Amino acid sequence: MPKLQARISLHTGLAVVGDVVGTDSAESDGALGATLNIASKLQNLYASPGEVVISEATAKLLPPSIHLRPLQIGPDTPDIGFLRAFAITDMSQDYKQRRPVSKGSFVGRHSLLQRVLRAARRDCR
Repeated sequence: MPKLQARISLHTGLAVVGDVVGTDSAESDGALGATLNIASKLQNLYASPGEVVISEATAKLLPPSIHLRPLQIGPDTPDIGFLRAFAITDMSQDYKQRRPVSKGSFVGRHSLLQRVLRAARRDCR
């Protein structure tokens, strides 16, 4: 049986999230924007199975306890131009800084927050 392996990428920036496909569509939630496109390109072009690839914009937000390896990306990557990217190579065991989930974390997304909290309570039982 084949082993499941994931490739993950992250990019920091603005995105439109919500009911972006219209009320007559079968889909109700969606996301649009260059941020998602850049993350997708990083994942497709540069992330190996089991690897997390991040953009420079995301790397600037991380603490020094998360170790990064710069990736060799050409001067003009298709569809995203020049972009510095990094692979996460290690994370200290004592890295436990987490932001609590609060209503402020889900601006305009009250129903989604309620779904997340219900699921978390259900999983804790």
